[in-house]
Amino acid sequence: ASDVYKRQMANSLSEVGYERLVAIESQKNKENTVKAVDQKFGEIDSRMGDVVANIQDLENVFGAIKESAASSTKAVESTDGIVKAIENASTQLTLIGFNASIEAKRAGAAGAGFNVIAQEVRTLADKNTKQANEVENTLNEIKKAITGINAQLKNCNSEIQKNVEVLESLRYLLTKQALRSRTSNKAETA
Repeated sequence: ASDVYKRQMANSLSEVGYERLVAIESQKNKENTVKAVDQKFGEIDSRMGDVVANIQDLENVFGAIKESAASSTKAVESTDGIVKAIENASTQLTLIGFNASIEAKRAGAAGAGFNVIAQEVRTLADKNTKQANEVENTLNEIKKAITGINAQLKNCNSEIQKNVEVLESLRYLLTKQALRSRTSNKAETA
């Protein structure tokens, strides 16, 4: 009977030892898994940091483009005075041409050659007026395009900022989850 008892005790001890070995192995697996997850959280956090930095660089580029567009708008607006000066000169040339025609008619036959010159002055004034209008229309189109670019850049900057905020929020949540995971694992091993 004592041999049977010894065998039963040996079997019981073997089972306890085996269960303890399984528990130790399971704990090691948990620790390895937590370390792997922790490492992945670190990698994700690092990559998200890179993405945030790239987006912020992009935001800076958009800012520079916006400044350039604003500078272009000012440059185009500064030409408004030049166009107005050309239009005023054309109007004055037209008046001079009309006055010259009137004076040529008063002079009669002697003013016939002067009338031809007056006609050419009026023609030149009309061409200048048309060209000034074309330049003004082109500049207005450029202003409109630059205004559109500025509006799109403002929207892009707004969207970029929203994305940065979302990514930073995700980084915070991932970091928080990683800390929970570490804390939970330490509590289980203690």
